[in-house]
Amino acid sequence: MHSGALSKKDRLPITRTKRILRNRVNRLAKSLRTKFYKSKVSHLKEENPKQWWKDIKALMGKSDSSKSGITSLANNVTNGCMDNLSSRINDFLKSVSEPLQPLSADDPYLNLQN
Repeated sequence: MHSGALSKKDRLPITRTKRILRNRVNRLAKSLRTKFYKSKVSHLKEENPKQWWKDIKALMGKSDSSKSGITSLANNVTNGCMDNLSSRINDFLKSVSEPLQPLSADDPYLNLQN
């Protein structure tokens, strides 16, 4: 074994730590997806199901119309203004990440090897 390699005994705490962190991240991601769905998506089906499905299909590229998904979304949400749509998307993505704490440069978990 060369000088930089860790023995199996020394790697075990790192493996456990990585597994714990992975599980925390997965749980947080799941709770954020649930929160997002409840706050932003679930009510859309009740408002206008036909338009909701039309928008979903357009976004997935399964629309019969010749318009692209993003153009259709811009037409429906911001009266065709792509600048406004991009701003709204940016604002939404920013709002999703606001509750997350920033990582610190001296966080020991950022320096894990393997």
